[in-house]
Amino acid sequence: MPLSASDRLPHQVLKYDLTAHMGGFVIIASDGVWEFIESQAGCELVGKFLDSTGSSLEAVTKLIETSAAKWRQEEGDYRDDITAICIHLTPELFASQIHP
Repeated sequence: MPLSASDRLPHQVLKYDLTAHMGGFVIIASDGVWEFIESQAGCELVGKFLDSTGSSLEAVTKLIETSAAKWRQEEGDYRDDITAICIHLTPELFASQIHP
């Protein structure tokens, strides 16, 4: 099940060891992205694009485009901030890490 920042207490700093999630991804996004997209649906959308293209940029671009389209459908010309970052947890990402 996807976790979101809203699942945690505000102003809490958490540290996770993500090496166990190699091949997965992390989405960091403003609340506007999730206004009309459920967390699970957003994760499935990003996962689909990462599987087909391997590109975090293409995956997060599709998430933002989908969110913008849903805002337009629901609210017309108005929309909240829809900023997002996707980090693909690849072996190359962890290879540069220095472990004590």
